[in-house]
Formats: sequence, structure tokens, C-alpha cells
Amino acid sequence: MARQRKQFLLRIPHELYDVYEAWAGDELRSVNAQLEAILTDAARRAGRRPRVRPTDPGPATAPGATASGATAAGATVSGATAPAGSDRPADGS
Repeated sequence: MARQRKQFLLRIPHELYDVYEAWAGDELRSVNAQLEAILTDAARRAGRRPRVRPTDPGPATAPGATASGATAAGATVSGATAPAGSDRPADGS
């Protein structure tokens, strides 16, 4: 099911719309998606909206990994790195 979004009319100067339209084009987004991204970022920076973690982090994030890719034990998480404290080679053999 698609996420419900509030629809509303926004009145801004043409010159400002042109700025957002160009910015959206640079980031391959619609103007609406660009404005939503900018407003979401501003709300987070102001402490008004907490960062929401995805329920499924996907294959790039291993259990215990941080945003920088390091685990609590300090080992970098990647396809060729063995778990910290492991005697096994990185290829898993």
C-alpha cells in the first residue's frame, strides 16, 4: 500500500520555483520530491523530526554494523573481511 500524503497548495515566487526545478533536475527528482526532501532535511536539522530507520536495512548492512561500516568489535564489514576475533580466513573457508 502506498503511503498517504497530505496535499496542499503552495504559493511561491516564480523565481524560487525555477531554483527548485533546476535543483530537482540536477538530482533526477520531481519538484515535489525535491521540496519534500528539502523540508524533511530541514525538519531533522531543527530537531523536529527524528531520523527513521528502515525496517529492512538491506544487504549492505551487517548485524552490529554502524553507518561507517565498523562493527562494535572494530572490524570493517565487507564481503572480504572476517568477523573480529575470527581465526577463519576472510573467504569463510
